[in-house]
Amino acid sequence: MKTEKADEALIDLAYHANKRQVREKAIFWLGQKESPKAAKILENIATNDADEEIKQKAIFGLSQLKDDQSTNILIKLAKKHPNKESRKKAIFWLGQKASKKAAETLEDVAANENDIEIQKKAIFALTQLDDDKGIPILIKLAKTHPNSEVRKKAIFSHRKEIPQKKTKKNIFSVACSPSANLSAVCLADQCARKDNASSIY
Repeated sequence: MKTEKADEALIDLAYHANKRQVREKAIFWLGQKESPKAAKILENIATNDADEEIKQKAIFGLSQLKDDQSTNILIKLAKKHPNKESRKKAIFWLGQKASKKAAETLEDVAANENDIEIQKKAIFALTQLDDDKGIPILIKLAKTHPNSEVRKKAIFSHRKEIPQKKTKKNIFSVACSPSANLSAVCLADQCARKDNASSIY
């Protein structure tokens, strides 16, 4: 009974506290609750609150929950949130989720979103996935994405975030593919020049 009353007080503060700082703290602690009710409240705040910063705090709170429900809510926000900055936050925090669904969503956003800035955010989030889950997707995007700017982002993100030997192998693979662009070819050339310089010294 005491726990239920404490939870209700926390929810009330998250929604109605006069000071933003108090609301932020309450939202943070809701993100530690590991309950379906907490997830739904955070979704409601992230979707409907009038304060954009509070919305983004709620998105962070959702990222701290470990259940599938919170991941599904983040996916929905990443794809459909009307505010661009909130979408970017949801995309970023999806990159911290170790799930197949998160990886598939980030690939979908990177491949099919109309906004290039959002696509690039999804590519960065792919580099953050655990156990190199994002690597095959980054390679695919570097080879096949129709936008050269996005392909370049995938190539450079791929190079930066994974071990050097794997990176070189895949950079050369992208550079030799029929859809290779100048960035991939130049990047492969840089790797070759570095290797040559290392062998001299």
